[in-house]
Amino acid sequence: PAQIDGICSGKVRVEVKHAAGKTVTDAKVLVDYGMPAMPGHPAMGYKTDAQPKGGAYQAVLNISMKGPWTVTVRITHAGKTASARFTVDV
Repeated sequence: PAQIDGICSGKVRVEVKHAAGKTVTDAKVLVDYGMPAMPGHPAMGYKTDAQPKGGAYQAVLNISMKGPWTVTVRITHAGKTASARFTVDV
């Protein structure tokens, strides 16, 4: 991640593969990230499309404050959607 005027900017790289291990290059990958409301701060939520790059999908997340951020990656391919959710501590 890079620190730019108090905002952390970091890249997310997502590899999408078929069950047999073959790389998927024609999926739609959406990254949804945010932070719940806290005293004095409203909830924050952002979405960005990951773009194909080097056999994977890449998105840039702009994190505006320290703390735990929930990141959900949604992958849509051939009419099916799968997702993975995780927490990143900044």
